[in-house]
Amino acid sequence: MTDLAVSSSSTLAQAEESRLVGRLVEISGTVDLHDQARGSGNGQVDADGQRGRVEGWLAGPQRYLVRTFSGLHVTVPEANLTEFQPAEPEEFDGFDVAWPSAPAHQEAFSTTVAQKVNEKGYCVIQMFPRPRFAKEIEDEVRELHWGILQGDVEEDYLGTDLVDGKVSWLQYESPDEAGRHAGLRTYDLDDMDPDMRIDSMGSLEGADKALTNMAALLWPLTPEYEDDKSFIAWGRTSGLVRASMGPGDEGVRSRSLGRDDQEELDLHIGFVDQKKLCILYLIDNDGGELDFIPSPEGYDYNEATIPLSKNKIVVFRCDSMGMNYCYRPAGKNLALQAWVLDTPTAMKEKEEALRIIDGPEEPAGRRNNIMSVQTRYPGLGFCPQAYWNMLLSGADTQVQVPIQRWDIDIYYREEKTMGYSMTCHGATLQQSEIEQFDNKFFGINDVEASVMSPYMRVMLEVGYECLWNAGYQRSDLNGWHCGVFVGDSGSDWDSLVWVKKDMMPYYYAGRERSAACTRMSHIFGMVGPCSTAETACSSSLVACGIAQMHMRQKTEEQKTPNMTVDLKHALVIGTNTIIGPGSYISLSGPGMLTRGGRCFTFDTSADGFARGEGIGAINLKVCEDSWEAAGRVAMLIGCAINQDGRSASMTAPHGPSQQAVIRESMREAGVSPNLITIAECHGTGTALGDPIEVGALRGVMRADRKIPILKTSAKSNIGHLEAGAGIAGLIKCISMLNYSCGTANVHLLCLNPHLDVAGYPVYFETEPTDFGSNSGLTGVSSFGFGGTNARADVWGHATKGARYSITGPMQTNKSIAY
Repeated sequence: MTDLAVSSSSTLAQAEESRLVGRLVEISGTVDLHDQARGSGNGQVDADGQRGRVEGWLAGPQRYLVRTFSGLHVTVPEANLTEFQPAEPEEFDGFDVAWPSAPAHQEAFSTTVAQKVNEKGYCVIQMFPRPRFAKEIEDEVRELHWGILQGDVEEDYLGTDLVDGKVSWLQYESPDEAGRHAGLRTYDLDDMDPDMRIDSMGSLEGADKALTNMAALLWPLTPEYEDDKSFIAWGRTSGLVRASMGPGDEGVRSRSLGRDDQEELDLHIGFVDQKKLCILYLIDNDGGELDFIPSPEGYDYNEATIPLSKNKIVVFRCDSMGMNYCYRPAGKNLALQAWVLDTPTAMKEKEEALRIIDGPEEPAGRRNNIMSVQTRYPGLGFCPQAYWNMLLSGADTQVQVPIQRWDIDIYYREEKTMGYSMTCHGATLQQSEIEQFDNKFFGINDVEASVMSPYMRVMLEVGYECLWNAGYQRSDLNGWHCGVFVGDSGSDWDSLVWVKKDMMPYYYAGRERSAACTRMSHIFGMVGPCSTAETACSSSLVACGIAQMHMRQKTEEQKTPNMTVDLKHALVIGTNTIIGPGSYISLSGPGMLTRGGRCFTFDTSADGFARGEGIGAINLKVCEDSWEAAGRVAMLIGCAINQDGRSASMTAPHGPSQQAVIRESMREAGVSPNLITIAECHGTGTALGDPIEVGALRGVMRADRKIPILKTSAKSNIGHLEAGAGIAGLIKCISMLNYSCGTANVHLLCLNPHLDVAGYPVYFETEPTDFGSNSGLTGVSSFGFGGTNARADVWGHATKGARYSITGPMQTNKSIAY
C-alpha cells in the first residue's frame, strides 16, 4: 500500500508540475536560453514581457521549456510565467489560434481555423519562427526577379488602395518549370508535398511550406461548410512575395510581371474563378492595417480591420462572395501570400461525368461499408489485386498435394477405400506463405509461435494487413472499439504437432478455435466484441452476419439489448488450411470429395468438391455520410443467416431454406431481387447441391427480371475453402463490382442437365463478362452441411477499369509529412 501511495503521489506531483505544457504564457525577468540541438542551456536573455507557448517540462532543472513568438527557446521557472488569453485579432498583437506544436494538436487547430473562416470570413494565426527569420528571408529574396503586376489585374491579387511596393512570384524547381518565366502557377496540393517539419527548412522555403500545410489541413473541412460556402481545397498558387520599395529599386516600377498573351489570360481567368482563400504570411512590418470589406451580395460577413504585426498568418475568404481586402503596411515590410484554389472547372466537368451512375443507384441512408479487404489465396492471391488477376485469367489453382503437407503415396488411393483419401489434389498456398511468420512483430515468442496452428499465424498477418489497407496503424488499435469475427472450422494441426514439455503452456491457445478471434484483439488491444463461428462451409459468411447484427442500429423505441449493438467497426476473417491428411480421409468417407481433383461447378461431370485453403479478411465500418465512407471499396447492404431445420437429412441442401435466407438479406438491403447483377454461388460442384442452389436462386430472382443474371463460383478456381469459402466469395463479389466485370466459370464444358433454367434469364459464362453498367448488385450464398445457411448482398461501382466511376469524396485526407 505504501509503494502504491508513493507512486500515486509522484504521478500527481508530475501532473501538477507539467500543468502548463501547451498553454500560452507571458514571461517576466531574465531567463536561460535553451540550445535545442544540445538539449542544454546556452546563456541568458532578458525576456521580460515576451509571450509564447510552453512546449515541455524539464524535470532536471525543474523548469518549463518555452518557445516565444519571436523564435527563442528558453527555460523558465514557473514563478516567472503567467498564463494569458490572446486578445481579439482586431486588437494589437491579437490572434485567434496559435500554430500547432505537434501532430496531435493539428485536428483541433485546423477545426478552429475552418470554423473562424466560416463564421467571420477570416482567421489570424500566431506563428513561431526561429530567430533572425525575417532577416534570413530578406537576404533570400534579394535576388528574386522583382516587378509590378499589370494594372488591370493587380487588384485581383494585391487588394484595393495599394501601397507602393514590389512583387515577385516564387519559382519551384521541377521539370515543368525549367525554362519558364516566373509567374502565376497553380499546383495540386499533393504536388507541393505538405510537410510540417518547417523548422528544418530554409526560412523562405519554410514560410512557403507553411502556406501549403495550411491548405492541406483545411482540405477535409472546407467541403463541410454550408452549401453555398463549401468547396474542395484542391490546390494552391505559387507564392507571391510582396515587399516595400528600397534603395536601388527605381527600375522595378517599369518592369511588368507576366506576359500579355492568351495563355497568361486563360491562367488569370482560371485563377479568379478558382480562388477561395487567401493565405497571407506577415513576415516583417512596422505596423499598419489590413481591412476586410465584405462583398455586398456575398456571405453574411462584417467589415473588420486588423492591426498588422510580425509573425502572423491571416487566412481569409477571397472569392467573389467573400471579402475584398486592403493591405496597408507601414514602413519597411515583407509578406508572402498564396491562394487556395477550388477544383479546376475542367476537372469538375470530368468528375461530374464520372459521377453518373448508369446501373443500380447507391443505397441511401446509414449503411455498413466495406473499407478494405485483404487476401491470401491459392494462385499467388496474396493481395486483392493479385486475387483478381488470378480470377480474371481463369486460373486453375489445384495442384497435387505437396509432400510438405502429406505423402499421397501413403494416404491416397485412386479407388475409394475406407481410411484413405479419394483425391490427391488441393488448391494450396505457397509453403512460404504459410510457414514464414514475423512473430516478433506480434509480440509472440519463438516457442509459442512454433506451437500455434499455421492458420492462426496467417490470420494475424492477413487481419493486420486488412486494417492497414483501411488506413490504420498499430498505434491506432490499442483501445479501439472494433469487433473481430472469425469463421473457422479448425485444421489438422492437432494430429501433426509434437509438443515438448516447455511448449505445454502455449499448446491449448495455439490450437483452440475459440482463441482464433480473441488473439487478434489481445495482441493489438482492441476492445470490441469477438466471436468464432463454426458452421462448416458457411462459417465465414455466418461470422459476417454476426458482425452485421452487432452493427445494426437500434431504433428509438427499442430498449438497449444485452448484446452489443451499434458497433461501428468490425474485422471479419474467413480461414481454412489443409495441412494434413486427416480431413481428406474424413471427407472421403461419405464420398464428398471429387475424384477429378476439381470443382466442376455447373458441369455435367460434377461429382464432389475439391478442397482449397486460404485466408481472407474484410474491414467493415458503419458510416453516416459519404465523407465518413470515403475510400470504401463496396457497401454491405444485406446479410442474413437461417437454418434448414428438419429436412431430408442433416447434410442434404434444402431449397426452401436457401430461398428464405436470400429473401431475408434482400429485405434488409431494400432492393428487388430482379436487380441483382451477378450471383456468386456456393457452387461446390456436387451432383445434388448445384441443381438445388440454382433452383433456389431461380425461385427468388426470376420474377420481373429484364436483364439476365450471371452465375459464377470462385470454387472452380480455388476449390472449396470450407470455413473460409464465404469470405472468398464475398471478396470476389467486391472485385467484380470494382471492375464491372464477371469472371469465367472454369471447367464448364457441358451444362448440368439437372439445372432448372428453362424460362429463367440466366447465363453461365466461360469468359470474363462485362456488366454493361458501371455499378451493380451482387450477392454470395454459403451453405453449411449441417444446415446453416448464410447470404450477403453487396452494392458497388467500378473503381478501376474502363467503366471507372466516382461516388463520394475523392479521398479522405492529404498526405502530410511530419
